[in-house]
Amino acid sequence: MIGIISDTMSDVPSEVLDRDFLAVVSGKVIIDEKEYRDGVEIKNEDVIDFMEKGGFPKTSLPSYGDIVNSFKTLIKKGYQKIIAINVSSGLSGTYNMFRNVIKDLKKEHENVEVELIDSKSVSVGSGLLVYKAVKMAEQNHEFPDIIESVKNSIGNKINIMYTIPTLKYLKAGGRIGKVSATIGDFLNIKPVISVNSDGIYYTVCKERGVRKSVFTMFEKIKTWIENDPIDVIYIGRTDNTPETMELINEIRQKFHDLGFEKEKIKTDQINPSLLCHTGKGLIGITVLKS
Repeated sequence: MIGIISDTMSDVPSEVLDRDFLAVVSGKVIIDEKEYRDGVEIKNEDVIDFMEKGGFPKTSLPSYGDIVNSFKTLIKKGYQKIIAINVSSGLSGTYNMFRNVIKDLKKEHENVEVELIDSKSVSVGSGLLVYKAVKMAEQNHEFPDIIESVKNSIGNKINIMYTIPTLKYLKAGGRIGKVSATIGDFLNIKPVISVNSDGIYYTVCKERGVRKSVFTMFEKIKTWIENDPIDVIYIGRTDNTPETMELINEIRQKFHDLGFEKEKIKTDQINPSLLCHTGKGLIGITVLKS
């Protein structure tokens, strides 16, 4: 029996979250010095409300105890082979925290085999690797085959891009230069952001205005897909405002017009942790090739 474990910064698609063999450990969202479990004790609407009142939320790693408990729960259920897939080690210390837990866990559970995988991605980018592992486990693929397939997808078959209306939250979190963030907002510059082969953010391009940025992102994803078969397209968002949903629906229709079945074009709201660093209005496109 194969178990799978991940974290909330990986934004595992909601359609597979109810699997008995899947555990997702919550990171922490910090508002007014109080910690909340990401996606469990706090919602996006709470974070947005805090931001709109002038607040700057923070995030922190999952607790050591929460990670241990999630592993032990899977082990108690009988899962002796476990695959752990985490948000990029270049963007979070979560991967290293999991590595330390696994090292200690092996002393107590010598017969449990654990494979730790650095997704080199973030949000739905790493979440779709979990999605892939879940689907393969349900199809009774062997442990080594799932590991190999997931690793082969990293950097090759997964692409994530997103754009945001303001750079001030990335600036506050130290994830973008302060000067460039200030100038960018002043000039209405909206970047398309992705992650490189080291799993670190980089700017794909910049456009004037959110709408132009969103559709430039779509064109770049379309070029990347070329004629390759795909498993799924996920359009991520931080909120359900009419402005966001209008753009989401337009992008979905554009993918459908390219010939992709509507069942393969999905949309989900991301967890609060990424929202803390980007602000309301984020729209992202993530594609998993077959």
